[in-house]
Amino acid sequence: MNKEVSPGRPPATIDWKLVDKLLVGGANGVQIAGHLGIHPETLYRRCESDNNVGFTEYSQAKSSSGEALLHLAQFNKAMKGDSGMLKHLGEFRLGQKSINVKDIKHLSKEELHDAIREVENFRSGTGEASESSLETQPPVLDSRFPRQAYPIQNELGAEGAL
Repeated sequence: MNKEVSPGRPPATIDWKLVDKLLVGGANGVQIAGHLGIHPETLYRRCESDNNVGFTEYSQAKSSSGEALLHLAQFNKAMKGDSGMLKHLGEFRLGQKSINVKDIKHLSKEELHDAIREVENFRSGTGEASESSLETQPPVLDSRFPRQAYPIQNELGAEGAL
């Protein structure tokens, strides 16, 4: 029995180099299919037949490449001295936090002393500061810099200065 082939729609032409670029750029399968003017299922089936791999695996490999390129571009920008990018990477990659004066105004004098002691301990690489040294000498963030370099202390004024 001969099967007749129906004269349906011709197979969609898929430019896999364009698909790759879109995946590297962060587009998903539905967005790419829309851009190509095809149904997402067509894209997924053709990925399997044309590339011998499922679309999920294919897209993950390509989008991971795009993420790596973004990380590299951010790193390069930070290394060229972009302070905003340095701050961003410090917060997200290193877990560093920016402290806003509004966030610490509610702290007591003792809590501020504790926070500064923690910073000093971190910077010096030593253990906890001795209690006697705190009583005789208030903590100083860094004596090499003038008082105006510390807007937190300035905003607290003489009464809250440490």
